[in-house]
This record gives sequence, C-alpha cells and structure tokens, in this order.
Amino acid sequence: QSLLAPFNDPLVGCSAGRLAYAHRRADGAGLHDTFRSIEDLVRSSEAAFGYVPSVSGALHAMRRDLYRSARADATRDLLDPAQVVALGRRVAFDPDCVADEIGPTTAAESIRSRARMTLRGLTALPTALVMLTGAGRWVAVWQLVSHKLLRWLLWIPAGLAWLSHFAIALV
Repeated sequence: QSLLAPFNDPLVGCSAGRLAYAHRRADGAGLHDTFRSIEDLVRSSEAAFGYVPSVSGALHAMRRDLYRSARADATRDLLDPAQVVALGRRVAFDPDCVADEIGPTTAAESIRSRARMTLRGLTALPTALVMLTGAGRWVAVWQLVSHKLLRWLLWIPAGLAWLSHFAIALV
C-alpha cells in the first residue's frame, strides 16, 4: 500500500502506516511485537475520529504546508499529527501500509525501547496539548490524554478486578 494514497482526500494532512517486527522470541522480545499489534488496533480506532495521537516515526508523512518546526528533543511521532489536527485536517492510518523493521531481540531491549519512546512522547505532550487546546480540538485533546496518560492508570481498575475475582473465589 502507498503512504501517499490517503492524500487524495484534501482533508487528510497526515498519513501513517504500521511497523512489523521480525523478532518473536520466547525470552520476552515478542512482547514488543504484541504491544505493537495492540497499538495498531488502537490507532485504527482512533483514526475513525480523524486523529491518531501517536504515529510511527518510521512510517508517516504530512503535507508540507502543515509542517511546523519543533524542539529537537520532541518526537515528531506525536507533534506531526497534533499539528495537522490543530490546523483543521485529519490523520489517516492504513494498517496495510507496512514497514518491516528488525525489532528488539531481547526483553531488556524491548523495555528500553518502550521507555525511550514513552519519555520522548511525554516530552512532546505539553506542546501537542497547547496546539490542540488552542485550536479548540477537544475530541483530539481527549484522545491524546487518554492515549498518552490515562492508559498508564489502567492497572488500578485491572488490579481491583483481579482482587475482586480473588475475593469471590475465596467465598
């Protein structure tokens, strides 16, 4: 599939594809690939609203006239889609547009990779939020906050569900 095909729609300002990883090993490195698969499902759902808060840095494009410079330490994966939506355009995600990449070969590499990406994303988060709130893109603000912050709190209801299941099992 072509990364450029969605640009046939003049409302699309950013187009994104997905990464596929070669390594799936028993030592936990496959967790990275599993995470990416779940993330791609989330991105497909988010794209239905016209905004994907975090696109693949290896496989996304945006219209030149929408590009704005950013700090060197901020990740374009987060800022490019926010810029596009703040300027009134949509972000398209095509799961059939794939880039093959050699993923982490060990669980430790996978964890380091996730930590690096998460920290860079959190660095760019305030800038993206300012862009989106300034443009009054409240649905996009909710998507970004839930994608980048609230999901880290999911362990609370998951833990409560596990505890309640355990308590019921004891009865």
